Amino acid sequence: MFRYDWSLFNTKLGLIFTISSLVVFNLMDRFDFQMMAAGISALLAWLTIILVPNRKRSQHIFGLAGYLVAGLALTWLAGMVEPYYWLKLASMGLVTFAGYLMLLQGPHPYMVSWCLVYWYLLVPLFLGDNNVGPVMFAHGVGVCLVISLNVIKPLWSSATVASASKIEPEAEAAQGQNQPAVRQVVGFASVVSLSMVTGLAAGIRFLTADPTLIANATLNMISPSLEQTWHAAVERIILGFIGIIGGFYFGWFFNDPWVGQMVIAVCSFLTLGVIYINFGLVIGIFFFLISYAWGGMQSDLAHRIANEKLFAEFAGVAIAVIAIALLTRLQRMTFQEECTHDSCEHSD
Repeated sequence: MFRYDWSLFNTKLGLIFTISSLVVFNLMDRFDFQMMAAGISALLAWLTIILVPNRKRSQHIFGLAGYLVAGLALTWLAGMVEPYYWLKLASMGLVTFAGYLMLLQGPHPYMVSWCLVYWYLLVPLFLGDNNVGPVMFAHGVGVCLVISLNVIKPLWSSATVASASKIEPEAEAAQGQNQPAVRQVVGFASVVSLSMVTGLAAGIRFLTADPTLIANATLNMISPSLEQTWHAAVERIILGFIGIIGGFYFGWFFNDPWVGQMVIAVCSFLTLGVIYINFGLVIGIFFFLISYAWGGMQSDLAHRIANEKLFAEFAGVAIAVIAIALLTRLQRMTFQEECTHDSCEHSD
């Protein structure tokens, strides 16, 4: 934990994201809230390229097209089930389970499906009075922007090539050596699905500002390995809390418009600059950015939102660690039973 290779810091990606963030945040002052939906959707679409860069352009475009079409369908589905509590939870579980099954298809399809699960989790925040049309339009605008840039000439191609050469070959070699079994993937997908449903149900029950916060924390740090999940949990709690508290009080005391623009620029630059170094750093910096806006409100509501965020981080991390611990124990018990059964057959 907390061992970072700072040579992987990506200045070009940071600058690209800084420009994009400044444009989006300034447009939000002139247009409605759906501009945020477009920005979130575009960022998730971008991740399907940034986090799996060593792919042909045609593969990236095909993945973006799939993300566009499936995202529109999921947005419509989210609007349909939003008024119904149990349908909402069931659909979240099914979408998560189906998305995580894509682990069997390789890193790129899984990354696309993971972004779709994340998008489906966030869609209710943009729906307002259950008006699905503007959210679908915002999703289309965000993804089509990324597709257009990728068709012309991907701005991130030169920015990712150096980091990709250090990161992805090792990951793909490991995948080739340890191809996950279908049973392992199904078990992991089931656990993540149940964890997401639990987190969303808890958020709806206990949170007032944003009911997705607990499930959001779980989704962002849960992994098949208990050790990886535990390490991610510790880093997320420490770095996330520093980001939330630091950003909130910085916004509380320094809320001039020019300071806000500076915070957006610096945090955007650092968020994608460190994305190849450690995802916990990304989370901490991003939390500083969003918490700055809460602090700038200087109200009791702002304190409640920030406190709910802190509570949600603890709860989401706890759900993830407990779920993976139980999965690991169950897999170990199953393995021991199979070994015992095989040895008995051998002795006969």
